[in-house]
Amino acid sequence: MAPTKVTSRDGVTWKDRIWITNQRGKKERKQVSAPTKRELEDLIERLQDQSRKHKLGVPDAAPPKTATFDQLCELMLERWIQRPASKVSTAAQLRSSREAFGDWDVRGIGYEDVEAWFAALTKMNGEPLAPVSRKNYLKAMSQVLNYGLQRGYLERNPATGIRLPPAHQGTNAADPFESWEEVQRVAESLGRRYEFGRELVLFVSGTGLRFGEWSALEWSHFDLTVPLVRIVQTSVNRVIRPEGKTASSLAPVLLQDVAVQAIRSLAATLPLEFISRQLRHTTIEMTRKHYARWLRQTEMHWLSVANSFTAAGLCDTGSGGTTRPPVPANPV
Repeated sequence: MAPTKVTSRDGVTWKDRIWITNQRGKKERKQVSAPTKRELEDLIERLQDQSRKHKLGVPDAAPPKTATFDQLCELMLERWIQRPASKVSTAAQLRSSREAFGDWDVRGIGYEDVEAWFAALTKMNGEPLAPVSRKNYLKAMSQVLNYGLQRGYLERNPATGIRLPPAHQGTNAADPFESWEEVQRVAESLGRRYEFGRELVLFVSGTGLRFGEWSALEWSHFDLTVPLVRIVQTSVNRVIRPEGKTASSLAPVLLQDVAVQAIRSLAATLPLEFISRQLRHTTIEMTRKHYARWLRQTEMHWLSVANSFTAAGLCDTGSGGTTRPPVPANPV
């Protein structure tokens, strides 16, 4: 029977009847239809090819796996074996792509679809996203698509080849300043507003330490004779843990001159007893011996503070009758 054109109130349909061999090896007649003649011919060709395989005893190929983008995201996050913190950040970076493609079959997502979504990325208030944020959003989406690619949910990753905006080139989130002059201006400004603000900005900029790393530092971690600081613990949600963000995070970090000067300036604003206790020295004399070259400023500073406290009647008097100012909390 030749292809026949059938016209009805629903439109035009092309129909035909052909002989095929089914999965059991028996011949049967099958009626097929399609909206156009070309589609009908393609369908007949596929069925005849399948029929020839049935005659040879070749089993049908397994149907392709299907999943929506949301389902693939949930599958990847459910089987996550990396650090819990990275799972949280990845889930947050996937929100935008899930809003756009959540109910899409991943096989239906094309390169142009991803390109259009990436070009239209903005903040919730409509302002443009920072280049690093846009990169992270695309990276998270590509990670999900690669996960599906490796497990047979799609044949290619449509996010591959998407070009990052020109503003991203040369941008480094860990190096937001273009010069040390800018660092100095920010440090001086914060120093006028917050105690230890200047020293903290200079120290962090001179080491590149993460917040969780520098906020967990103790004086005993420093060796200014090298000079270096040993990262042996991190602060996570204000809890000190003997672990780092990565395996290589717990390692000595060499200090630039600006970081050494900042930490010495910071130490000069703290009482000698506090530094000695942080260094776990048994006596203050031990602290004087190791740090005599740069503790004179400390003694002079706190002597003047102690005198002012004595005059105001606000000082703490020890058992030996000596006065000492209140010890501040550890700022490092």
